Amino acid sequence: MNSTIVKIIDMMFRGMPENEETAAMREELLTNSQARYDDLIASGVRADDALGQVLDSLRGMEDVLDEYRREQTSRNPFEGFERIADKAESTAKHAVSSAVEGLRSAMDSLKGVFHTESRTTTAYGYTDAGHMSGTGSFQRIWQPAGVFEDDDMLTATFRIDQVNRINVQLIGEDIEVEPSPDGLIHVEISKEDEHLYLVEVADGCLTLRRDLSAGTETIVEESIPEELNGLSGIFSGIGKALKGVFQMAHTSGDTVRLQLPDQLEQITLQTAAGDIDLSGLNQKALAVSTVSGDIDMQACRISGMARLSSTSGDVDVDGCTFADSVALNSTSGDINFGGSARQLTANNVSGDTDLEGDIRQIRVNAVSGDLDLCLQGAFDMLQMNTTSGDITVTLPVDVVPAVRSNTTSGDVSIGCITSEASVSRMQLNTVSGDISVENF
Repeated sequence: MNSTIVKIIDMMFRGMPENEETAAMREELLTNSQARYDDLIASGVRADDALGQVLDSLRGMEDVLDEYRREQTSRNPFEGFERIADKAESTAKHAVSSAVEGLRSAMDSLKGVFHTESRTTTAYGYTDAGHMSGTGSFQRIWQPAGVFEDDDMLTATFRIDQVNRINVQLIGEDIEVEPSPDGLIHVEISKEDEHLYLVEVADGCLTLRRDLSAGTETIVEESIPEELNGLSGIFSGIGKALKGVFQMAHTSGDTVRLQLPDQLEQITLQTAAGDIDLSGLNQKALAVSTVSGDIDMQACRISGMARLSSTSGDVDVDGCTFADSVALNSTSGDINFGGSARQLTANNVSGDTDLEGDIRQIRVNAVSGDLDLCLQGAFDMLQMNTTSGDITVTLPVDVVPAVRSNTTSGDVSIGCITSEASVSRMQLNTVSGDISVENF
């Protein structure tokens, strides 16, 4: 074993958590680097030149490991939910930066569900007749059927001069969102679930959240199963374990549906163990998170920032336009994007990432999964990092990029015209995978 290679890799891993995952990453990097060095020597390359080529191939891993190191040293425990969060956090020490990012975002939704900050609100309770007992301009909070025309459902209607922000904080329910047919805000729930929810209006924000005191049993901690030990278990198991915890509250409601007018200031949707479906929306800013569920977004236009995060589920975006930036996060699921965005960031762990469309700036981080990107037009910056997976980039023939690529134990194929003077900068890094850049 070349001592210089060993020293360089040891320095790269300095400050990393000591666990099975980082040990395996170090061993794989060391083995592959030594094999490449031996191959170069066997082909007649001088020792110094061979060593230089091996070290150059390691440069792409520096950013990946630095990001991992930073995320592992940042803690964000959640008040009032210490037992579950502590176990999830201790298990998540084995995750890379993208896993921690996805887990933190998903767990933030639980903070909102279980703890509502004290603030001055107009809270609407209900009399036996169903009318609001609080003050306000709304004549009736829940009405039978309503715009959804379903006798088993209740609908609440709000005007946009009263509400310009939506905040939904649920536990086990699915959430479905679509455009409003009449310019009003409509919220639909099942009649059987009316007692489960609190509705608050404060400073232009409509909040719909679960009332844990309304017929809900005490949530008992469920132990994290043994299969969470190790990389493969953590990402597939965290969401399932947390989902099991919430299912112990026997009052999970049915699907909650919303119809929203265009261009509200902020839409925030959070659920712990449910799917979130959005279609046809035209909004300013969007934040969507679920712990154990899928996110599906179809034909939407977002003029501000958007963030979609799932811990144990897929994130699918199709036919959507993001005028500003969009962040996609998943730990144990695939990420699929089709549309346009000024800036796109995707963090994934044990799943594939497939992106297609007109995107100006792209940054993708993954651990165990392939990265596929098909760009429909020119771009400014592209950076893709994965540890165990292939990277495939497809470009229009008239896009001439400047390409830098690094792989330790894979092949590099650049099948398009490149130029170091290009303003379209591309950096592709993988440890055990192939890199391909082609024209379509």
